[in-house]
Amino acid sequence: MHIKRIEVGILFALSTIVVIDGLVLTNLDRMRAGESGGYEILIGLILATLTVLYWFRGSAGEWTGGPGGRHVVAAFAILAAYAFIMPHLGYLLSTLLVTVAYMRGISGYRWLPSLAFAVVFAIGTAWFWAWLIVMVPQGILPWPEL
Repeated sequence: MHIKRIEVGILFALSTIVVIDGLVLTNLDRMRAGESGGYEILIGLILATLTVLYWFRGSAGEWTGGPGGRHVVAAFAILAAYAFIMPHLGYLLSTLLVTVAYMRGISGYRWLPSLAFAVVFAIGTAWFWAWLIVMVPQGILPWPEL
């Protein structure tokens, strides 16, 4: 139970920081800052709500090591690589590469389905972000125009 208190404390601290940051962003006189701040406030409130639900949920028991540990480490490594390559390669190309790496390396799909899904996913999400007028790194491939 002691570990759960620490986890809940950390999650509440994170949700509070996110909500406060969102409140600060909504007060800026920059273009679309209010929308960004509102999004952050929403995410912070969702995190706080899920933390409360986690607090009232029964104990899940002790953590045990299992065969999936390598997949978790690989997923975190892919996510870290995504964060490092996106500013250089841009959203479209880095999303394509990371999706293929995840599907081939962790999920075990063959090359053709992995590439097909990655292309559709990268282009679809790039179009979605462009439609929402969300700025993401351009990189070396052109950004989709609406």
